[in-house]
Amino acid sequence: MSENGKNKKINIHTWITLCLSLLFYLTMYFMFGVKLFSDSAGYINMDSTREPVYPLFLAIAGLFGKTAQLEITAIVQNIFMALAVTYLAATIRDTFKLKGCVMYFVAAMNYAVAFAGQFLSLNGCVYSNSILTEGIALQMYLIFFALLIKAVNGGGIRYEIIMAILSALMMDTRKHMAIVYIICFAALFFARIGKKGFIKKMAISLAIIICSIISATAGNYLYNLAVRGEMIKNTRDMNLVITTSLYVCDREDADLIKDEDARDIFIKVYDELDKKQANIKYAEGGIVKLSEHYANSFDVITIDTTLPMLEEDAATRGFDEGLQAEMEADRVSKVILAAILKDNLGKYAKVYISSVYNGLVNTVAKRNSLLDIYAMIAYFCYIIIMIVLSRDSEKRPVSFFGFIVLGAIAVNVMVTSALIFCQPRYMMYNMALFYIAGGIMLYTLICNPKNREE
Repeated sequence: MSENGKNKKINIHTWITLCLSLLFYLTMYFMFGVKLFSDSAGYINMDSTREPVYPLFLAIAGLFGKTAQLEITAIVQNIFMALAVTYLAATIRDTFKLKGCVMYFVAAMNYAVAFAGQFLSLNGCVYSNSILTEGIALQMYLIFFALLIKAVNGGGIRYEIIMAILSALMMDTRKHMAIVYIICFAALFFARIGKKGFIKKMAISLAIIICSIISATAGNYLYNLAVRGEMIKNTRDMNLVITTSLYVCDREDADLIKDEDARDIFIKVYDELDKKQANIKYAEGGIVKLSEHYANSFDVITIDTTLPMLEEDAATRGFDEGLQAEMEADRVSKVILAAILKDNLGKYAKVYISSVYNGLVNTVAKRNSLLDIYAMIAYFCYIIIMIVLSRDSEKRPVSFFGFIVLGAIAVNVMVTSALIFCQPRYMMYNMALFYIAGGIMLYTLICNPKNREE
């Protein structure tokens, strides 16, 4: 086949995938419409608690009028999703020299995740319809992963630079997405280890990542300076971090807190949480039951109790309501955390392990007794196939793709478990990728494709 004919055929698959994806995601929008959550108002109102990218994105959509703001946002998010899915599919096809029909499989896995979000999750929504950071963060993550695939398979430094820019945007969309820096560095490390110029290349990659982190941090501070006149990062991050410590602590831990204001509010918060049974002592059963109780207690601790009580306490002590009270609440949270964390590390570790288990299951399925078993079997089969493929040099790039996805799942679960809890909303970033990598590895194992081209 001529080169022009080859390109034409590849383009046909790409265009069909794009058209199918646009049709699917826009249909999901027109069927189910915009989905608002309790967090949505914070992004729309550009609260100081929120990172800058998504509020700015909403503000741009708001230029077309408040009435159309959310509709325009959802439409753009769904178009962006279609583009991201198509780019990922084309990257996988080209990198591993697979048939064009693999693009439809990659797209279908992403459609399946959207269906699961709409019909199987408690939230009941396609995230590209939602007014949440997931409305754009998932798309950026898929594009990031496509770039990472190219970077570890002989791509030039330009892919690392583009990833760095995208990573800074993701981190300024939601702090949780800082995981991409760990994923990127680890993937490049394992891809280059034992190869010529390893130290030099990793040093350059590290420098790029550091510059990206500095840019993201500076962007957060500059955004708040422009919007609020204060050179600060977004507030209430500590309110999330302290949640697990409050969940595992005892009332006697108040004696560990030297700051009088922090000690007094700790006692008030603890007593309120004790009334609501939002403490580890009320969890029954083993790790599975503990993860369920912790998940059910999280919002009770963070949103319903700690946040309003800390800000109300700050206002009572003379801090202005709003930004100043939020900053004081963060300071007090930091003092409490530093005092009680060390004394509760054993119970913290127990909650952490239960949260990791919860996260692993939520990445590939929905929590229940049968699907918990399915998830463990799925991981086992995935790992076995990955190991078998790694023994064949021709198939090793596909195996390494599976390894990167598995590593990304581990990083996401472990980091999220350390800071918050692994609800499906935070785990679904790698759900489609798990099944895509697993499907492609299985196809490579069974069908033994060797540099097929169309």
